[in-house]
Amino acid sequence: MKKLYVFGLLLLLLLAHCAQQKPYTDIQQPVNQTEQQLQYLAEVIKMNSDAIDQQDKQFSGDLQMLNSKLDQIIVLQSKVSNLEVKVSSLESKIEAQNQILAQLKSNPALADNTQTKPVTPTNEITPERLYQTGRQYYVDKDFRKSISTFSEFIKEYPQNDLASNAQYWIGECYYSLDQFETAIFNFDKVVINYPDSNKVVDAKLKIALCLIGMEQYTGALTQLREIQKQYPDYERLDIVRERIVMLENR
Repeated sequence: MKKLYVFGLLLLLLLAHCAQQKPYTDIQQPVNQTEQQLQYLAEVIKMNSDAIDQQDKQFSGDLQMLNSKLDQIIVLQSKVSNLEVKVSSLESKIEAQNQILAQLKSNPALADNTQTKPVTPTNEITPERLYQTGRQYYVDKDFRKSISTFSEFIKEYPQNDLASNAQYWIGECYYSLDQFETAIFNFDKVVINYPDSNKVVDAKLKIALCLIGMEQYTGALTQLREIQKQYPDYERLDIVRERIVMLENR
């Protein structure tokens, strides 16, 4: 009888212990499942992150390749533009020679005079003519040809007084094409490479306008305030003030 009593008591204690452990078991199982799900999500995120990094590297490589190709195209366009100027010059020379030959045929007595007098070319390629060709392309809104012509000018005549102007107009061409980052790069060249040029302050103003176009208003405002402070006699200071007011009232 005593043994049965003890056995019953032990059985009751065991049932009570199991009853206490069950809630813990019920809670632990969902926790374990949640941990497994979180671990799976972490692995998925890592895999996606690695894939994004790989795509970013590939995109950067493609972008670099495209920029390189664009530079090559610009150089080729510059060469083509220069060849067009040379062809135009040769055509003018040929026309002049044809006129002389026609005169000689009609009046052979002029032959002695023409042999002693050298013919002066009227369309010889000069720095000024090449520069004006670039400006005309800009006026005609043929910005790509203008860029290539001015690039050729800077390459052929880097010490010419018009080199800084040519560099400035390259920036203006890119600004007109809404390629603001490239425009800033070229306007910066004016400031850095030609610090004594009268185009420096114009280039700085255009940099500010490019920043506005890129919605980088804080940088644009800083640039405009520097111009206002450093160049109080600038002829376009009214534009600088207008843009400052506009940005301060945003």
